[in-house]
Amino acid sequence: MSLQNSLDGLENWIINEKLKGYDPYDGLRSSKIKSIIKGNHLMELCTQYFFKKSPFNLRSLFHIKKGYNPKSLGLLLSSFANLYTLDNKKKYLDECERIIKILIVLRSDYNNVCWGYNFDWAGRNFHLPKKSPSVVVTSTIVRGLHKYYQITGKKSIVPIIRSCCDFITDDLLRTENNSDEICFSYTPYIKNKVHNANLFAAETLIRYYSITKEEKYKILSEKAYDYTVRRQEPDGSWAYSIGNNGKRNQIDWHQGFVLDSIHEYLVHVKDKPEYSRALIKGVEYYRKKQFFDEGTCYWRYPRFWPIDIHNQSQGIVTFTKLSQYEPRYLDFAEIIASWTINNMQSKSGYFYYQKWPLFKNKIPYMRWSQSWMLYALTELQCKKLNPNS
Repeated sequence: MSLQNSLDGLENWIINEKLKGYDPYDGLRSSKIKSIIKGNHLMELCTQYFFKKSPFNLRSLFHIKKGYNPKSLGLLLSSFANLYTLDNKKKYLDECERIIKILIVLRSDYNNVCWGYNFDWAGRNFHLPKKSPSVVVTSTIVRGLHKYYQITGKKSIVPIIRSCCDFITDDLLRTENNSDEICFSYTPYIKNKVHNANLFAAETLIRYYSITKEEKYKILSEKAYDYTVRRQEPDGSWAYSIGNNGKRNQIDWHQGFVLDSIHEYLVHVKDKPEYSRALIKGVEYYRKKQFFDEGTCYWRYPRFWPIDIHNQSQGIVTFTKLSQYEPRYLDFAEIIASWTINNMQSKSGYFYYQKWPLFKNKIPYMRWSQSWMLYALTELQCKKLNPNS
């Protein structure tokens, strides 16, 4: 199947689903289950794990309905803005505007504009209710808002992005080192040091700076970039997080997240040698250690199985973006896309969740699979048609 046919099929499938869907982590959306486990944290973790790992979609049995996921909508907003860039059809602008209206309704009830997931999220040592503000969700939406602003110039978008920046600077917890480094936390409720979350925050500040040239946002973002760039591992990778008990190593799509965010600084500000060196070293690790020549990616290096759609889509995005520095990466992004289309896309247009040695988990998750793949394929198509973009 060609890239364009794959893209058309996926776009149509998403539109037919009205942008709503299931998520691997949405097990706690079941009021039936929650009434039984009654806040028992271990049971919450087990419930979430069961729905995430099950190859059978049992959600309807537990009254879990398809819903709007704000992060998914942020990715779709970027995707439809890309589609408008590819083909100036009014329907794509209309879709962008419809998504923005939905997002305004779904924003978290908090001081500044921000968003969280549409499900309760149980972590090892925490529980976050649905709509708890998340810098990762908020920054993904800002990416879409910024793309929409770039193609329309609508000034009404700028105050929304500004308020999201104020959420980052005023509401998020942070770690500060000697006044020259900042690590922004994932949420306002838990103080942690997670590299990809920190750089999602920094990337959002840089996007706003690119519009207004307000210096304070650039200064704050550089302190966050400095924190993460200076903690790159000797081999070019980044640990997932730094905690009281040391580093948590989780080498997967988060490497791509970090690289994309560093790239964003270099696009919107200027070349900064230490950032460029970290970027080149990081993408070489990403290509040589995490991906195979055929276009498949380790689940979490060095563990191969399963082949996960999130790793595949992120590889397409990152190698497409970084082809600006190394043209062969665009060819590799196409190789990843071709393998993924041929092995993980259904005839009806949607993408599967995971491929295992003897079976495929074909549950059509909207955020994890469809939104990420639409974003990835539109980024690739835009770059192919305009290599200098």
